[in-house]
Order: sequence, then C-alpha cells, then structure tokens
Amino acid sequence: MLPVRVTAQPVDLQLLVKLAVGFLAGALIGLERERAKQESAPGVRSVGFTSLLGTLTAALPLHLPAGGALLFVAPVSLALTAVSIIVIYAFERARVERGAGITTQLSLALAYASGLLIGAGLVVEGIALCFLTSLALAIKLNVRRLVEAVTYRELLPMLELGVIVFLVGPLLPFDATDPFINAVTVGSLYTFFVTILVLSFAGYAALKLKGSKGIGYAAFFGGLANSEAAVSALCGVADPTVVVTLANAAMLVRNLLIVAALAPHSNPAALGPALLALGASVALAYVAYRVVAGREQTEGGWVAGVNMQPISFSLAVKSTALFGLTLFFSALAAVSLGNAGVLAASLLGGLVSSSTVIFSVLNLASGGYVTWSVAATAILLSTAAAVANKILYAWPGLSKRGRRKLVAQQLIFLAPLLVAAALQLR
Repeated sequence: MLPVRVTAQPVDLQLLVKLAVGFLAGALIGLERERAKQESAPGVRSVGFTSLLGTLTAALPLHLPAGGALLFVAPVSLALTAVSIIVIYAFERARVERGAGITTQLSLALAYASGLLIGAGLVVEGIALCFLTSLALAIKLNVRRLVEAVTYRELLPMLELGVIVFLVGPLLPFDATDPFINAVTVGSLYTFFVTILVLSFAGYAALKLKGSKGIGYAAFFGGLANSEAAVSALCGVADPTVVVTLANAAMLVRNLLIVAALAPHSNPAALGPALLALGASVALAYVAYRVVAGREQTEGGWVAGVNMQPISFSLAVKSTALFGLTLFFSALAAVSLGNAGVLAASLLGGLVSSSTVIFSVLNLASGGYVTWSVAATAILLSTAAAVANKILYAWPGLSKRGRRKLVAQQLIFLAPLLVAAALQLR
C-alpha cells in the first residue's frame, strides 16, 4: 500500500482577517441592540453572524480557484441564506409584535451590506457603515426629542438654508471676480453669506437649548471660524458687549496660534513683538470677558424676551455687502501704493479677515517683497483692525451707554497691539 502524501495548503491570512473584522463590525451593531434592552431583537452574535455571511459572500469568489463551480454556487447560496433569514425574522416579528417597526430588520440588512464591503476589500467603508448604523440606532431618543422640539417656524429656515447650500451654491461661478481689480470673488461672497446664515441659526439653536450660556459658546467658537460673521449673527440675541468680547478673544487666540505656528519657519526674532502683543491682548480679553460675564449674571439675562428669527436674510445681505466693499478697497490700496500700501491694505484687510492678512504678509516677507519688520507691523495692524471692526457690527444694537462701554473695553486690549505697532514703525 502506497503512503498517502498530504500537501499542506498555506493559510490565507487575508481571508481570516476579513472574516474577523466582518464579524466584529456586525457585532458592534448587535451590541447596540442588546444595550437598548430589546430582548427579542438580534444581539451581538446574531448580527455578527449576519455580517460574517456578507463577508463570506464577497470574499469567497476572490479566494476560490477560477473556473470552479463553487465560484458561483457559494456566494449565491450564502446570499440566499442571509436574505431568507432576514425575511423569515421580519415575517415572524410582524406576526408576533403587530405594529412593530422595521428598524431591526434594516439593521440586519445593513450589517450584511457592511460584511459585503469588508469581504470585497473595502474594509474602512464597511466599518464606517457599521459605526454609522450603530450611531443612528443609539441616538434614537435624542432624535425623537429634537423632532418633537422643532416647530414649522424652525423647519422652514433649515430647508431654505439647505436649498442655498446644496442647490444654489453648486450653480454659482465661484471663480468669477469683480471687473476692476479681480479681488472680490463670487465664492468669497457666497461663503461669507452662508457663514452668516449658519451662525445665525446656530445662535438661535444655542439660545433655545442653553439660553445665554449657549450664546457664549456660539460666540467663541463662531469667532474662531469667522469673528465678523459671529458678531453679525449673534448681537441681536445676546449682550453685544459679551458677544464682541468673546468673538474678539477667539480671533486673537486664532491669530496668535497662526503666528506661533508659522514663526519658526519664518523669522522668529522679527515676529517676537507681534507674538508678545497678541499674547497680552488675549490675556486682557479674557479678563474683560470675566468682568463682563460676572456683571451679566448679577444684572440679569439679556436674552429674556428676545424674539429671535432662526435665520435673518436681511442681516446676511447687509453683512456680505460690507464684507465685499471692505475686501475691494483693501485690495485697491495694496495695488496702488508701495510698502505703505501693504500696511494700509493690512489695516483695511483686517476689517475683513485678519488671518488672511497674516498668511499674505508672511508669504510676501518670505518672498522678499517686504521686510520682516513690515510684516510684523502688518500683522499687528490687521489684528487691531479686526478687533475694532466688531464695534461697527455691534453699534446699531447698543444704547449710548452701551456704546461707550464697548469702546472702552475694546480699547483695553487694543492697547498692546497699537503700542507694539507704533514701536515697529519707529
């Protein structure tokens, strides 16, 4: 009798990894179902096995010999098995629990789909689908509360904002510029306009959910993105003094971080005065906010009785017009004049976007077009202008006493910037 020779086949580690990931991804969805205390719903093992079936369905054809009968039979059989299980479960649950929803059945189908993605080699996409499914299942109660809280008056502006962003936006010629000096683009105006609307709605939502405390968060984090837009959107629903102080504090922090990040690659010695002045202004802005916030808590809430609109299109149009005019004239000053033009343009540009000015002058200095001293001065002037311009945005909504208080507060943390700029110009 001849000995039987057995040839060991190499283990396909790639297939094993896909199977393990497929099961764990589905188990994540099952874990959420178990944590939701739905005893009749499939749990970790059931949903994990469903995802594993999907992984096998897609992966086996990639690892079987070409031309074999199994290449067609295996995936079709596995797919029919998975579909049959989901259909039988859906039928049985509908029979036992009349009026039950189809969320669990859909989660099983999505688990199978994620397994298919993982088996086909789209591992990241399959895992992302599982996380998205689990998140959607987990936030059910929060979504229900949100739906119950949203009124038609609030839903309509959300739909209008969606139309502007997703339907109108893609149709606009973003690269089209003004016919004079090609400085103002349609894209920059549209982006600013949408930012105003988004921050306006965010301020409304923050006011509704958190009261005056929510407005504080909206003012600061909105100021990090676009301080002018944040002030324009929020001054109507909170004390403009607090909004301006928070937005300016966020803008100063942002500019300080930008200069600190770029200084090592530029000229740290020349930019040192700008860094010190920005740091001092940030500290003074923080102190001013603590004083103003403490006074607001003792004097009562500004937001009481405010009838705020979710979105103000008139505010967005006016603010965007101001933005476009300022951008145009600042660019005109830079083109018409020399070194003085750079400083004048920086001063005017700071009224629109001080961070843009910072990037621009540092690039000019790196290219040798201006000295580092001029660049540092331009940074200080643009930031000072960005601090001062909030007064213009908040001015209409303040009384005479409020205007004096706002100007005095802004002058306090304008001082380090102006002093440092004056020393640079000597």
